[in-house]
Amino acid sequence: MTNIIPTKKRINFTPLRDHFRAAALTGAVMAPYTASMVLQKGTEILPQQAALIAGVFLALRLPYVRQVPLFLTRAIIIPLVLRGRETAPENMQKMLRELQDEAGSTRKVTLRTYERGMTNNAAAFGTEIYVGKKLVDTMDDKAMKFIIGHELAHIESEDISERYLFWPPYIDSIVMGMGTVMTAWSSLAAGANPAQMAMYAGMTVACYGYYKFAKGMRDYHSRVTEYRADANALRMTKDLPAAIRGLTQLHLNAGRSVTKEPTRWETFNASHPIGRDRIRALEEVARTLPSAAP
Repeated sequence: MTNIIPTKKRINFTPLRDHFRAAALTGAVMAPYTASMVLQKGTEILPQQAALIAGVFLALRLPYVRQVPLFLTRAIIIPLVLRGRETAPENMQKMLRELQDEAGSTRKVTLRTYERGMTNNAAAFGTEIYVGKKLVDTMDDKAMKFIIGHELAHIESEDISERYLFWPPYIDSIVMGMGTVMTAWSSLAAGANPAQMAMYAGMTVACYGYYKFAKGMRDYHSRVTEYRADANALRMTKDLPAAIRGLTQLHLNAGRSVTKEPTRWETFNASHPIGRDRIRALEEVARTLPSAAP
């Protein structure tokens, strides 16, 4: 009989290098945020900013604290966006148990389907996995098992909580940009001279650059975690053809191609890897797993 309550993890969902990478990305994206705070409030805020960044990063590694940022998601986003939620059918529950057994996962994970909203997608929040019913209807069981494994991998790597680290700079850049534009508009109405308007124009361009940098770092981190979740799902299922079918159907349902070669701009602006790149990455992982080959 299969042991569904394993005592030891059999997949290392987040290698040490990934922890260092997340820390480095956090430092990089927080640097302009800290600089903007210093410009607004002076250098005396530096110790508080350093403590805040370190505290948030460490807190999100703690079992219960890391769930706090998800409160808003659970309270507002899930009820509004994922409607018609039901407990997933037994065949999908069985897939989840098998995946957890294979991975050595001991978390209590809830699997649900939903009928309205982003119904061609799947998502993980905290320890909850949601799969759109339309997605379920378009996939065979083996492909669906890979999709569930992908979301389970996100949960095990704590990707969702970690992403909240990248939101303060992103929001700050938007707020600063809007404030600069409003100030410039008021100054223009009050008869600002050309030198003042040139200064505001420069500040607006700087805010836009800050925004693109913050968004780019956030999206890069998201793409890294998507590749990692794909790889870990394949390590659980050991079925490359099913994984490719699952990703292909997921992209087709969203109106995206998995054969089109993406441009660098498309790749940079995407929060998820382009389909063709994801399949290539899976093929690389499969070479290290002989049993996953077609």
